[in-house]
Amino acid sequence: MRMKNMKNQKIKVLVSDSQKKINIKIKDIRDIATQMLLSVYAKSSELSITIVTDKQIKELNLRYRGKNYPTDVLAFPQDIGNLPTPFVKGGIYKVVVLGDIVISAETALKQALQNEQDFMGEMKLLLSHGILHLLGYDHIKEKDNKIMRRMEKKLCLNLK
Repeated sequence: MRMKNMKNQKIKVLVSDSQKKINIKIKDIRDIATQMLLSVYAKSSELSITIVTDKQIKELNLRYRGKNYPTDVLAFPQDIGNLPTPFVKGGIYKVVVLGDIVISAETALKQALQNEQDFMGEMKLLLSHGILHLLGYDHIKEKDNKIMRRMEKKLCLNLK
């Protein structure tokens, strides 16, 4: 994965993989997330990504959302109050810490198989989903869901 114009950028993406069932290339996840952040002008930001098992994400989903089942991705925003309106053309986010994204590798693999796409394609979609949540997007209302799905596609298509 080639990174373009990365000099002098202040993007920090921390990735950890606490599961052992599926081989994850940490560098690829970091590069994909960095490209996505650049495409939304989040040029001075920090993001943490943790890859977990279904059991681990189920515990987090119950603890933080009251839902007793595994999910694909959770996002925990940090400095959301400091964000300007997302995706303002030419805007620059002045955020230091966006937050944390947690992805279940097992659920990502199941969904990739169900959607007949490769595992990394599903991981890209889940990363985009998590990043958008950290930037203040949501999908509770149908109108917002359409906007968020469109933005997910945009983020994934902007990858090199």
